[in-house]
Amino acid sequence: MDNKEEDNTEDGSSGEGNTEDNNTGEDSTGEDSTGEDNTYEVGYKKPPLHTQFQSGQSGNPSGRPKGSRNKRPFAPGSFSIFEFQKLFVDLGHEEIDILKNGENQSIPKIEAMILQLYNKALKGHLGSANLLLNYTKNSMQSLHAASQDLYRLTLDMREKERKQIFATPPTPNTYGVVLEKKHFIYSVRFAHREVFGEDSMPILFDFEPECESDWNIFNYEMKKEYKLKGHREYFYEGPEMSSMLFI
Repeated sequence: MDNKEEDNTEDGSSGEGNTEDNNTGEDSTGEDSTGEDNTYEVGYKKPPLHTQFQSGQSGNPSGRPKGSRNKRPFAPGSFSIFEFQKLFVDLGHEEIDILKNGENQSIPKIEAMILQLYNKALKGHLGSANLLLNYTKNSMQSLHAASQDLYRLTLDMREKERKQIFATPPTPNTYGVVLEKKHFIYSVRFAHREVFGEDSMPILFDFEPECESDWNIFNYEMKKEYKLKGHREYFYEGPEMSSMLFI
């Protein structure tokens, strides 16, 4: 009896040991069911082996998208002056939603900033008021200079065209003189509209050019007319043609 009990005890202990071995999922090689080495310790800068890149296997099997570019880091030297200015303009034109006069409206960011400055200035914020006044003054000066440049540029273009048409100056008291004055008057009126708007000097005369493309046709027709009729004797009766400038 004693021998049988000892045998059963030995068998039971050996069975329990086998169960524990099976529960751990370990084999004789020292690896668990995930295939990881039990001697490898997971910790700081030591991720699990099964999450690491495998030797000879790409981490991005699909590869880099075709046509993609590296992101350029922001640095003052990485932008040209034009690109930097364009960036400000583009960002300023992006629209945002605001509550204006009790209604939700979408307006450009630059407009929202200006409204904020005006609101602060009206509430007595001297810094905002000075900023607005200085900017308004500088803007008016810049616009005036730009308008003068545009006015002179437009007149210079028309003068070059007039010199080509009337390469041979017209004889006094001929129809050619009338044509030359007509070209000059239309040039001044056109330049005035370019700077101050169409309403400042509305078009009143037939065949008066409205845009640059019209001038090509007008110059061609005037050159042909000057060649055919410019030598004819002509006496203009009535008010001076220069008064047409102020109509």
